[in-house]
Amino acid sequence: MKYNGTLQRRGISPRLKTFLLGAVYTIEGSEPAECVVIDFSATGAKIYIDPGLELPRQVRLTIKQRNLDLTCVVAHRSGETAGLKFVKDNLAERR
Repeated sequence: MKYNGTLQRRGISPRLKTFLLGAVYTIEGSEPAECVVIDFSATGAKIYIDPGLELPRQVRLTIKQRNLDLTCVVAHRSGETAGLKFVKDNLAERR
């Protein structure tokens, strides 16, 4: 992989390394859980979040600095990090 501010991945949209404050909510509208978005691409994001917090399969990720409110599926979870995949409806809204 090359590094020039983004991680280049074959066949997948490049990830931009970030340090953005965000919040994760359940689809039903639970209290927000603060997180830090550490990388971001057109198709998903990786976040740092409290390792004791249980995440349901589907969540909403808000990033006020980017004026984003995205529906996501939790793709993987390992300790304090979680990989989120954006639901396709979001991609149409962002165009």
